[in-house]
Amino acid sequence: MSGESRIAVFADFDDTLTTRNVAHFLLRRFAPEALERFSKQYRAGEITFREYQERCFDAVTAPVEELQEAAAENIELRPGLSELLEAVDSAGGTFTVASAGLDIYIEPVLRRHGLQHLGVVCGTATRHDSERANFGYDYPFGDAGEEPCRGDWATCKCKALTLAGDGATTVFVGDGSTSDACAAPKADHVFARDRLLRICNENGVTATPFEDFSPVTELVKQLSTEPQAIGPEQR
Repeated sequence: MSGESRIAVFADFDDTLTTRNVAHFLLRRFAPEALERFSKQYRAGEITFREYQERCFDAVTAPVEELQEAAAENIELRPGLSELLEAVDSAGGTFTVASAGLDIYIEPVLRRHGLQHLGVVCGTATRHDSERANFGYDYPFGDAGEEPCRGDWATCKCKALTLAGDGATTVFVGDGSTSDACAAPKADHVFARDRLLRICNENGVTATPFEDFSPVTELVKQLSTEPQAIGPEQR
């Protein structure tokens, strides 16, 4: 890639990298009552996203291996991802999966599609004892996330963007209304769908709609050949 700037693409996982919400798919299969109960509490503002996620997965009694197998066998990736990854690699850039979700279902899906080499920023869930034991959870950045997402949304994607380093041109791709919506205004270029697109439009954040990854690929190719046009002031 010509010029001094580097391209750093950050993509949400559920409903962005994948064509469906993997966490919801698994919870509907393995803990439907908990999903219904805690979803209502979360939507009502009674619990945070982090509390909602942990309580739902703690209700799963199936072995972790069964969850991972279900995710790997049933989840498809959004079209155009391979072309995007090739473009990022050709540009000398980086591609990071930034998710408020958990490694126990993210990693099996990536592995199934031969993408286990991708950088991933997400929560971890570890079950040390019996199949019915609660998970132990850990999240990147701990309590060092940026306001207002500190502690509430599990993974601070605002903080994840800083991994690109100084001088990088950041591209954020997402669909959500919480951690995605917080991170999007901090990126140089935003691609959005569903709730994130509505929020960006309502708040004056420039965002390009997408249903597959081809618009993101086009931008990466453009940035790699026209470095003079990639500054934040061009957003």
